[in-house]
Amino acid sequence: MVSAIVLAAGTSARMGSPNKLLLPYAGSTVVQHIIAQLLAAQMQQIIVVTGHEATAVTAALQPLPVQVIHNPCYAQGITTSIQKGVAHAGGNGYMICLADMVTITAEEYRHMAAFFTRT
Repeated sequence: MVSAIVLAAGTSARMGSPNKLLLPYAGSTVVQHIIAQLLAAQMQQIIVVTGHEATAVTAALQPLPVQVIHNPCYAQGITTSIQKGVAHAGGNGYMICLADMVTITAEEYRHMAAFFTRT
């Protein structure tokens, strides 16, 4: 099994004031769209690492079947979020997914996971 680790802890600094993960996209929000694609790809474990505006991001994920992990050290960089996610991953491998990459489709996630399990 490949665990999907969704990095959703950033401050959206280049974006400005609104948290880009909570912006509307394709009938939901950016972060909800990413989770929908991972669910459609039949990922068995989806871990979402939060940081900046964790309460709002976590609320946006309810009632989706994801494991939310908070990274209190998110301001120290993306590596700390990757470490948090990997520490909670239960699979024999993991796929690092950025929570704002809305153009990656379920089919592409499925292909990436399948490639890992073949090698």
